[in-house]
Amino acid sequence: MAVITIAREMGSEGDVLGLELADTLGYAFLNKEIIHRVADRMGSSDEEIEQYDEKTDNWLIRILTQTFASHPDMAAYYSTFAYVEPTYVYGVAEPYVYYQVPPGRTKEVDPEKVRKNFEAIIREAAAKGNIVIVGRASQCILKDMPGAFHLRTVAPLDWRIRNVVRDNPDLSNEDAAELINRNDKWRERYLAVNYREDWHNPLLYHAILSMDKWNRAKLLDFVKCGA
Repeated sequence: MAVITIAREMGSEGDVLGLELADTLGYAFLNKEIIHRVADRMGSSDEEIEQYDEKTDNWLIRILTQTFASHPDMAAYYSTFAYVEPTYVYGVAEPYVYYQVPPGRTKEVDPEKVRKNFEAIIREAAAKGNIVIVGRASQCILKDMPGAFHLRTVAPLDWRIRNVVRDNPDLSNEDAAELINRNDKWRERYLAVNYREDWHNPLLYHAILSMDKWNRAKLLDFVKCGA
């Protein structure tokens, strides 16, 4: 009934390791499919849910949004804030939360409900056991679960850039570095805002793997023994 979670720096191939582990161990594998599961549960599109996949607004925006929503008398002041459209950079959007929704526009989904559905699906999948789960704060959601084994994959930036460019040939090294930095910051913020946890904290994990230093076959054997 083991459960393995993998947190990963972008380009460190944590998702590749997870899939290989699942295949080797005969475990189920949960990564991007969770987006479709959440969308199906909420009656939304995959694209709507993907906007909030391991991404969240910052503390200031969250506090302002909650304050204005609970104080209608501030509407005049509230309306002075500019509406900000999500800006997409290689699939990572910012800021996702607007101070004011213009007339005739509504938010398609509630980010908090999205997060709770991510949590529910992760817990349900983990309860069945024998599964590898990639990301989505699963190391925090399942941190007290007996039998859960938490990994984090890291690697030098230049190694990760090569991997990202290999998978996205249209990107320059500079674009890949920007994408990596933005993606890692979103994941770091997601844990900090929603779980009060530091994504980099080694105490969240049973092992932190520098992927550039491992022969893949030996790494699989190592993780299998640890798990």
